[in-house]
Parts: sequence; C-alpha cells; structure tokens
Amino acid sequence: MSDVHNPKAAAVYLTLAPQFLHPSGPVLVPMLVLATAHALLHTFWLAGWTAVTGAAARLLRTPCVRRTLDRLTGASSSASASAPR
Repeated sequence: MSDVHNPKAAAVYLTLAPQFLHPSGPVLVPMLVLATAHALLHTFWLAGWTAVTGAAARLLRTPCVRRTLDRLTGASSSASASAPR
C-alpha cells in the first residue's frame, strides 16, 4: 500500500511501464504482470531486510555487545559533558 500513495511510484509506472507495452496490444494483463512482479520483488526485498535486522538485533542483545555499547556511550557522554564550552 505504501507504493499506492507514493507519487514517485506513480511517476515510475507512468513513465517506465509504457515502454513494455505494445501500442496495439492489450494493456491490462501486461500491467498486472508488471505490478505483480514489482510487488514480489518489493516483498522479497523487505523480507531480506527483516532477516538482516533480526539477526543484527539478536547480535546487539548479546551481553558482550551490550557491555561494549554501554561503555562506548558512557565514555562519549562523559566526554561531551566534560568538554569545555
């Protein structure tokens, strides 16, 4: 649904999709095939990012990484608080 409300996506469909259509041929079926292909690609792309971010979240929740991040954020917070202004 995000592409339906996105004016850039509409511009892409209106400018790029017609080059894949035959001037004397049908429009509905080829456009439905293109839209379905786009939806499938978009779904796989988002599923891939979901898998990557899920793995990153599991890694970031490990105790070793949490301790390291806590130390880094504490050090940077202390350094910015003690810096002269």
